Amino acid sequence: MWFKAMSTSSGGDPQLSFGEFIPQDYPRRPVSKRPIYLNSPVAMQVDPHILNTMMPFFTVRFGNPHSQFHFYGMEAKDIVELTRGQAYKEKRHIMTMQTEDESVLYSCRHLEIKEGIEVTYHSVRSDEVVDVEKLKSLIRLDTNLVSNSAVNDELGVIQLMEEIGAICKEFEVPFHTNASYALGKNPINVKKWNVGLVSLCGDLVYGPKGIGALYPYGILNVSFVARILNVSFVADDGDPVLYRTPQVTLFTSMAERLKMLWNSCGDKLQT
Repeated sequence: MWFKAMSTSSGGDPQLSFGEFIPQDYPRRPVSKRPIYLNSPVAMQVDPHILNTMMPFFTVRFGNPHSQFHFYGMEAKDIVELTRGQAYKEKRHIMTMQTEDESVLYSCRHLEIKEGIEVTYHSVRSDEVVDVEKLKSLIRLDTNLVSNSAVNDELGVIQLMEEIGAICKEFEVPFHTNASYALGKNPINVKKWNVGLVSLCGDLVYGPKGIGALYPYGILNVSFVARILNVSFVADDGDPVLYRTPQVTLFTSMAERLKMLWNSCGDKLQT
């Protein structure tokens, strides 16, 4: 344990002390001498406002959403339900790019191995942009989903979202996009893109790690897509782990961060 609760002199809420139990050989550096951090597309610090939103669910409203036979559990379940959405349909073929984010690729591999879903990993052009004609030729009668990220954080590529969405609409195939790297930076217009499912990541917009959101637009019954959201992956070996207990703090933080983004840059978030 690297910290312990310390009572305040005034008898108020306990405060956390982080220094006493940190190993002596742990690298220390004054805040003023810490290097400038330039890797925000991969991980960000939690916004103080978001942390403040989460704190009551660590200390006072800490119930387990699965314990619905008492007040604390029911309160936690209500909060989770207020900040989440679900969707449901089943076919056996989905498509995504070979250059997709690892989170999407891991999810697709999980569906292949555990669900028996066939996945086509289509190639991209030399400039890393989707070849829309190639994509069109690979769509099948049993294709239930096309998934393409709006922005690639490593390659700096902005995909042809309107063209991809138009093809999906023509073939009546649901279109999903991971817009995490576009959120708050590039315009997101689900109607113009003809996108039915938009996934977002909390820690890429100064929220905590471990929470995301799926925004369904004009689409129903996509069950295995909803199941993807319940899968996380252990970083060292990639084995899927199902989270059975919703973390109320994460749900509330994601909802609050999206509200803040809407208020500050709503012109970039259009439905």
